[in-house]
Amino acid sequence: LDEEARFSRDAVLAEVAETRGITPEALEKGLYGDLKSAHVLTAVSAPPPSALVEGYDLEQARAVLLRATKVRVKIRGASPGALRTLFRKLKFQRLLHRLTRAGDGGFLLEIDGPFSLFESVTKYGLQLAIALPAITACGQWELEADVRWGKQRNAMTFRLEGDARPDGGEVPERLPDEVQELLERFADRKGPWSAATADEIVEIPGVGLSVPDLAFSHADTGEVILLEVMGFWSRDAVWKRIELVEKGLEQKMLFAVSKRLRVSEEVLGDDVPGGLYVYKGKMSPKQIEQKLDALATR
Repeated sequence: LDEEARFSRDAVLAEVAETRGITPEALEKGLYGDLKSAHVLTAVSAPPPSALVEGYDLEQARAVLLRATKVRVKIRGASPGALRTLFRKLKFQRLLHRLTRAGDGGFLLEIDGPFSLFESVTKYGLQLAIALPAITACGQWELEADVRWGKQRNAMTFRLEGDARPDGGEVPERLPDEVQELLERFADRKGPWSAATADEIVEIPGVGLSVPDLAFSHADTGEVILLEVMGFWSRDAVWKRIELVEKGLEQKMLFAVSKRLRVSEEVLGDDVPGGLYVYKGKMSPKQIEQKLDALATR
């Protein structure tokens, strides 16, 4: 356009639309199609009424668990895959939990509720609610929760039971952010240790069944050392592991603990099959490798 000409939006749209083989109206509608606010809903896949009722009931149970101090779940008939999925979800949400074998061949799952904490109550409660579908996917289950209800926070008991939900218990697509970042950063190192996601269910005396976060393998010796990231929820959970390590472990393990829990690495000596790695902010692959080297010599 020369300096005297006036800009015509309609003329530009018409010219571009002609080159694209579409109408100016269609072109204008698609100008901002990459923006989420401009997306157009064209079809809806409506769930059956039974699924709506099940979803409603599940959301009600989730709301109750936001006020829980303790959750106990009896599980029977769960497949190994469902249990692994449950562990993944509990670990992914960083929930304080303990899973042990029951005398009837089933399992007993105990989870600390959000009202048992002194901080981060809302965040922890939401993460507990998110994990509920993984519980309902485990065979036959009976849930009992101690809750603080109402403005007066009266002590009450909530009970729920059922069979495995076919749509529950999906495996999270990724590890917790801090663990995923550590795994990726460790892959860039050229040392003898390699890291992989730990999938094996192990039984730790005094703690119960567990799926550690990562497994580190030494290229030369083949030795495997497991890593469990404790995060920052509970200082008591860390001390339980310290006592366990002092009693002796069949499998060497490294426990990563947030500095916020005020635990010193020196509480464990050099003659036990486990170690503590206290970190601030992000976990350091270099420091973890040093811890692994030290554990490998024990």
